[in-house]
Amino acid sequence: RGSMGIVYQAVDPEIGRVVAVKTLRKLVTDFHFRADSILLRFQEEARAAGILRHPNIVTIFDVSMDGETPFIVMDYVEGESLESVLEKNKKLPLD
Repeated sequence: RGSMGIVYQAVDPEIGRVVAVKTLRKLVTDFHFRADSILLRFQEEARAAGILRHPNIVTIFDVSMDGETPFIVMDYVEGESLESVLEKNKKLPLD
C-alpha cells in the first residue's frame, strides 16, 4: 500500500510560524488521466478546506506546485496520525 504523498513540518520563512506542507508524489505516470484525476482530487481537497472556517479544521495558507510536485501549506497540528490511533484502538467511539 503506497502513500500518495508526504506531509512535512516546516517553518514559514516570511513570518516564522510552524506549518505542515502536504505534497503529492511526482505526477508522472503511464496513464495521464490518472495523474489528472489525482491532481484534481488534491486541488478539491485544498479548495474545500480553504473555504471552511471552524476551530477543528486546519487553515490552508497556500496551494501551489514545485516543478511537477503539487503541495498544500496549512496549519501544523501536533498529535498522532489517524493511522497510529487506529492501530492502537482498532475502533473509535462515536463521540
